[in-house]
Amino acid sequence: MLTLTIARLTLREASRRRLVRAFLLLTTAAIALTGWGFAELSRISVQGQLVTAVEVRLVAAPLLILVVFMFSFMLVLGAGFLSARLSAMTAGIVGTISFALAWIGGVIGGIGVAFGDESVAAVGTATRLLLPTDGLWRGALFALEPGYMVAGASQAGPALAAFPFFVPAGPEVAYLAWCATWVAAMLRLAVLAFERREV
Repeated sequence: MLTLTIARLTLREASRRRLVRAFLLLTTAAIALTGWGFAELSRISVQGQLVTAVEVRLVAAPLLILVVFMFSFMLVLGAGFLSARLSAMTAGIVGTISFALAWIGGVIGGIGVAFGDESVAAVGTATRLLLPTDGLWRGALFALEPGYMVAGASQAGPALAAFPFFVPAGPEVAYLAWCATWVAAMLRLAVLAFERREV
């Protein structure tokens, strides 16, 4: 209940700023254009022939993964508006850069796995523990991958770990528990920060 009160007050404070309105407007436009783009996939014609449903799925699956990746950055930027310690602009920038660094750490870790270098692979593990956004992104990515993609890619072996837009397996339960603990700890820190804030 306390968390909802803090979120409501923070949103009310942030909504007074033009930046929030601009962010919401741009997000709405991005969602509308993305929806339109996916709707148009079935209307594409090649040499006068409409593409088949299979061809639409072959294009839509990786495109959806890239779109979700784009929206994940927007979500991080939007989450910055709920900052308890920083201005909305600063929190958005810090959140976005942190998200990008965690993702790059995951890519570096994947390269380590692909080349069998344990110390480089440990970079990915460390970043997923410090800021679990990359690990959760990879879990969402696995859930979005169609079965034919996972089955076909399994032939590539460990080299595929270096590809940042494919995940051969979902996150382990222990990792998801760590993520839940991490989120609870961050919410608790935000509550403490708001309690110390002058009203």
